[in-house]
Amino acid sequence: ASATAPAAAPAGALQVRASAASWVEVVDQRGVRVLSRLLQAGETVAVDGVAPLRVKIGNAAVTEVSYQGRPVDLGPATSRGNVATLEIK
Repeated sequence: ASATAPAAAPAGALQVRASAASWVEVVDQRGVRVLSRLLQAGETVAVDGVAPLRVKIGNAAVTEVSYQGRPVDLGPATSRGNVATLEIK
């Protein structure tokens, strides 16, 4: 593959994209932490796990989430501190 070729979208049921630094943690139904780290601006990660997935996002305003190809609205799950806590089924 060429170094100049665009990267393919990551595979995975849950995709998280950060337009600025954002901390993300995803825990699946079994209690397995499938993701727990700081995403950098422009970074997209994809994870799979046994649903429902418990998701916690710091700096939710700059983070986009999709599950099985559909966007997830973080608004209702976001606190005044800009932290989103939600369960995705």
